[in-house]
Amino acid sequence: MSRDLFKPGETCRTRNGKRARVICVDAKGRQSIVALMEKDGEESPVKFCHDGTRQLDGRSGLDLIPNARDRAETPPRDDAAALIDHHSV
Repeated sequence: MSRDLFKPGETCRTRNGKRARVICVDAKGRQSIVALMEKDGEESPVKFCHDGTRQLDGRSGLDLIPNARDRAETPPRDDAAALIDHHSV
C-alpha cells in the first residue's frame, strides 16, 4: 500500500505541517517507510508504518499525509470539455 501512497524522493507533510522527504517505502519490519525530517538544520531518518502513520497504536501529529497526485494530474472539467470540443472540429 505504501508504494501507492508514498514515493521515494517525494516531499510530503506531516499532520502538524512538518516537511518530510520519503527515501524508502520497502524497509523490512513493521515500519516500512523511511523519511528524512529536518530539525535544527539537520535531517534525520524517521520510520513510519506502511500507511504513513508514525505510531502503531493511534493517530499522531507526525503521521505522513500523502500528496494528492490525482487532483494535480486531472485537468479541470471545463478544460477537458474544451479539449474534446477542439478535437471534434
